[in-house]
Amino acid sequence: MQKDETEFPAAIRLSVGEHWQFHLPGLGAAGYQWSWELEGDQDIVAVTIMPLLPEISSVRGNGTPEAGSYQECLDIYARHSGSALLRLAQQRPWERNKPPLREYQLRVTVE
Repeated sequence: MQKDETEFPAAIRLSVGEHWQFHLPGLGAAGYQWSWELEGDQDIVAVTIMPLLPEISSVRGNGTPEAGSYQECLDIYARHSGSALLRLAQQRPWERNKPPLREYQLRVTVE
């Protein structure tokens, strides 16, 4: 399942073995990175955030992609039943004293 940023949910329910994906806005070219932390049962899900690279058809003739920032894909894989709160933050690593550009919270329940 994939959602648009404007529809970031407050909570999701997953079954063990299910993946849930969401496209996060990317600003890697400006130095912003997504980080996450899990409160609650640490083992119920596996979380990864990976850049969504352009398809081969959009690559320029010299083999390099167009300059700019790519969206990132949040992938949550349900490992076992339980509940946890996932906190996401988009900020520059060297600006820890500044508030994040974006923050999301997601209650994850695995049945």
